[in-house]
Amino acid sequence: MRTRQEARTGTMNATAQRLGTMVMTVLLLGAVGCSSNPPAPSSGIKKAASKEQSGFLKDYSRLTRHPKLDESISAFVNDDAVKNLHAYVGVIVDPVDIYVASDADPSRISAPNAERAALYFKSALIGAVQDAFPVVQEPGPLVLRLRSAIVGVDTGGEVAAEAGGQPQKAVNISKAIVELELVDSVSGEVIAAVVDTEAVEGGEVGHVHLSREERFAAARTGMDNWAVRVREFLNAAHERSSEDADRADKALRPYSGY
Repeated sequence: MRTRQEARTGTMNATAQRLGTMVMTVLLLGAVGCSSNPPAPSSGIKKAASKEQSGFLKDYSRLTRHPKLDESISAFVNDDAVKNLHAYVGVIVDPVDIYVASDADPSRISAPNAERAALYFKSALIGAVQDAFPVVQEPGPLVLRLRSAIVGVDTGGEVAAEAGGQPQKAVNISKAIVELELVDSVSGEVIAAVVDTEAVEGGEVGHVHLSREERFAAARTGMDNWAVRVREFLNAAHERSSEDADRADKALRPYSGY
């Protein structure tokens, strides 16, 4: 009989495989149609402020261990009866930021490979959250904005040159973490935030054909699992006790008398 952890791992792997297939379909369709409409660029390569905090999140002080998630995840969920995840009906998924390790040289990071990692992870996030919150393009009073960053990337091994190019360094995400927050798309108020320190063993991104290079399979799997864990967080954060539901109901109907 499998242990609970083995069962959870098996479920995550199966979900990640399905998510990976979805992500590659999105990327391939995008590649076919992007000659005249290139994908939106990420917010660029930035340097982490310190080994403890990148500076990406608006506030780190409210992050705590979530009782329903594993030890590598710390989170914050706004418990306001109105301004919480249950109030929103859509989400804008922003381009993914890339932060290099605090002791790394940003100029040595391959911008094209960092961009590939950012695009892949954004697609994985869309696949993970779109049936919880429909993905939209415009801000509104009931729309969240999902901001995310891969933090702590470094230079990896040399990879073969693409057609007409020079050999380049892969982007190493094996020691990277994910920082993510959901903010109100109108006010900018933080509704929820997550830091996931799950390691991606051997994860490197270093070729335009990310889906066909076995060397980079660990990076794809790692980013898929990060996205799955974001969805696990959303599932856990959506659960309300009867007391929470009652408080929310009274806040929305303060003069109803019942």
